[in-house]
Amino acid sequence: MAGSATVDDGHRTVVADRTGAIRHWGGEWQNAFGYTSEEALGRKVDLIIPPVLHARHWRGFHKAIEAGQLRKPDPELKIPAIHKDGSTISLHATLALKQAEDGTVDGAVATILGRGAAWRGTAWRIVLAPLGLAHSLRRRGQTTAG
Repeated sequence: MAGSATVDDGHRTVVADRTGAIRHWGGEWQNAFGYTSEEALGRKVDLIIPPVLHARHWRGFHKAIEAGQLRKPDPELKIPAIHKDGSTISLHATLALKQAEDGTVDGAVATILGRGAAWRGTAWRIVLAPLGLAHSLRRRGQTTAG
């Protein structure tokens, strides 16, 4: 694998193919996001990426797959992500590219290191504001519809 994230026993890892479809969903990902492997497998990783970050994520994902390398090799990242209940969480993880037997890149592997505190700071409040508003409106609509 390019990078140093490893597929250990698979509990802490998620594997996406080169199209971004989830092919492995470790138990720690279920604990962190609330989705069972049956719910996650085959779906795009958009499942856990804040919608306001989709375009940025896909630009970087496709660029890394095509180039065969990450922009920042062996990074430990603090990533904003979406829980099944719609809340925004902070995920600490490493990323690596997954190589096929022929040496081409056929996907990516993320390994959970842990969860962090909720996102704070002006920049993230601005970036994630539309997401928070959508979540609030959805919750308000569920309350009044019942």
